[in-house]
Parts: sequence; C-alpha cells; structure tokens
Amino acid sequence: MKIVGESMSSIPNHFSLEKFDNIIKEISSSKEELIIDDQINLAGYCEYSRFLQLIFSWSGYKFNNALVLPAEDEGSQAFREFASSLYGVSALNFCSYVVFKNGNKVSRRLAMEKSEHFVRKFYTKNISDIVCGDVAYIFNIDNAKKLKNNPIIYNELGKVRDKKEFSYIVRSILERICPDIKDGMVREKIGDISTFVYEAFLNTHDHARYDVSGHELQRSVRGVVFKYHDVLKENIVSESNKYPSLREYFSGWQLRPGEENLKFLEISVFDSGPGIVQTLLAKNKNITKQEAEEKSLSDQYPIIKKSFQVGQTSKVNPARGNGLPLIIGAIKSFGGAFMLRTGVFNLVNCFKIADDSDITEDDIRLEDYKEKGSLSRVPSACGTVISALIPLNKV
Repeated sequence: MKIVGESMSSIPNHFSLEKFDNIIKEISSSKEELIIDDQINLAGYCEYSRFLQLIFSWSGYKFNNALVLPAEDEGSQAFREFASSLYGVSALNFCSYVVFKNGNKVSRRLAMEKSEHFVRKFYTKNISDIVCGDVAYIFNIDNAKKLKNNPIIYNELGKVRDKKEFSYIVRSILERICPDIKDGMVREKIGDISTFVYEAFLNTHDHARYDVSGHELQRSVRGVVFKYHDVLKENIVSESNKYPSLREYFSGWQLRPGEENLKFLEISVFDSGPGIVQTLLAKNKNITKQEAEEKSLSDQYPIIKKSFQVGQTSKVNPARGNGLPLIIGAIKSFGGAFMLRTGVFNLVNCFKIADDSDITEDDIRLEDYKEKGSLSRVPSACGTVISALIPLNKV
C-alpha cells in the first residue's frame, strides 16, 4: 500500500512499536507519501492498534490525500485482500481517492464499496464472525451511515450495550481466541476484563465521535482489538529492551515449573478522535490541537493523570465520571500492564502483583515508556489507544 503526496516515508513489512514514533514524526513533518508493504507483520503486542493510529495520524495531517496501491485495479485479488483487512478499510475510509498501479483513479466511495462485504461480516451479532484465529476485532465506522452502528456493541436504539451484555460478548470472544480461559482465575475475572472493555469503549462513544467544539467528525473509526499472545519469555523481554517499565515487568514474570512462554491477553481500545488532553482542555475553553500540544509536558501530564482520578469527567452527567479510573482498577486486579498513546504522550503503568484493593495515587502515576522517572515528548499522534496486557500464567 502506498499513501501518496509530495514526499515519501516507508514502513517495512515488520512494523513494530519501536518504529511507530519515527514514522509518525515523518508523517507530521509534511511527508505526505507513505509506502506500506502489501503484507504487514503485526504479530507483536499492541502493534495492530498502533498501526491503525498511524493511519489516523496520516489522515489527521492531510486534507486531499490519495491512497496509491500496487494492485492493478479495484477488481484485482490484491485489492480485495487489502480491502478485507481492518487497516485497509481504515485507510480507504480516511483517503480522498485511490490510485492504482495502472494509473486509474477511483473515488473513495467506490473503493469503500469493495470493502462492504468485509465490513458487513464484522457488523454482526455472531461472535464467530469477528474471530480470526487468536485475534478478534470489533470496530465501528461512525461515518458509514448506510451500515449504522455495529450491532455487536450497539443495541437497536443506537445505544452502547450495557455491562451485562458486554460481559457476554467478552466471554464469548475469549472462549474462542484464548485456550487459557478455562483457568479458574481468568474466568473469575471476566467481570474485570469486561469492565475495562466497556468503560474504554464507552469513553470513545462519549468523546471520540466529535471534535472539541461538539461537531460530529466527518470521518471516524473506533473499536477494540483482542489478541492472545503465547511468547517465549526471553524474546518478549528482548523486544521490550528499550522500554524500561515493560522490560522490568516481563522480566519479573514468574512462571510455573517447566514453562518458558509468557501467555497473556492484549486488549486495545482505539479511536480516531481528538485525544484526551485536547478533549479535557476544551471542557473549559475551546482549544485547537496545536494549542494543546504547544503546552509544556508539565502542563499536559496533570490533565491526563487527573482524567484517571475518581470523579473527574468531561461528560455532561458528572455521575458518569468514573470510567477511566475503573479501567485502571480492572488492570490492577489482574497484575496487568496498562499502556496509553495519546497526543504527545506514550505512557505505561505495570502492576507487578494482582491486587483488588482501591485505586491509590501510585496506581495513576503513569510513566513514560522510555524515560522511567521522567517525561519525554514523542511525535504527536491522532486519536487514542488504551491497551491492557492481562497475564494468564503469571505465578
């Protein structure tokens, strides 16, 4: 896949978190052409959701953007395969038009029609239809008026399904992608996992469909990626070498005798909205994305941290202001890891032990993913990705 403009950046076929910030930096530096290999390896933790965020960021920086594909035309097998992937659908949704190998141009609308079969497959109440091996995807294309809302997560009235329904959805997905769901501790914690998914997705429903002025975004995508990981411990420790908190977390993971692999569930909730800082700043004063990001890190960080404190909200109804704290509490109960990528922040918090106690000040002390004990400004990314890594065989 090639997203074209005036200059060029490229993504190797093995995309990784380490490469994410460099690519975002190139995109935000007016490099409008982005070449992506046809086959992208997105097997690592949080890579799929971050890849989607890369597409959101590209679209957020461009206005008349063309998507250039190596496929011969819209009828080719290569294009059908591209249009039958979540990142392909997202790229088509955010482009202005598509250019094929033969030079022919196709409108975004016509190109999106080729992905309709794939999208309709995922707009279903049948859980098995959204599972692909050890991965499951739930997504909602807000501007797809023809499809309305995804019936897996929205009811007939267009409202997000309630917690009880989310619990059934989450349980059904985990039973299909995660062989360790039979473990008693995991089954007992289905409620906590469901709380994380429900509250994080509800947050996207409340905030990510609109700009900070309250106007509906012309195009937006939101969703959840569930992925089961079974990885050799030494490999994932090495993969996390540049991320001190995560490296320490995985290194300290005690396994049962005879086990060598870390088994965990990744759940990433993503959206293409304005981001946490800009949304909360706009609560009191209308502010642009640029104005928000020009604020110092010491000004922005307390805003993010405050959003995870009980009783803090930008919702109209203050009684619904405990969603983000509940997310932290659910991850803490598992002894899991929390990751947040929004605006100019890439933050983590790793809980070394499972703990059902109330949330403390330490629990919401989010750390920089590379600079433990300090903060670093990373290239600005559009949208927000909240990820939970939930251990399944941690002693």
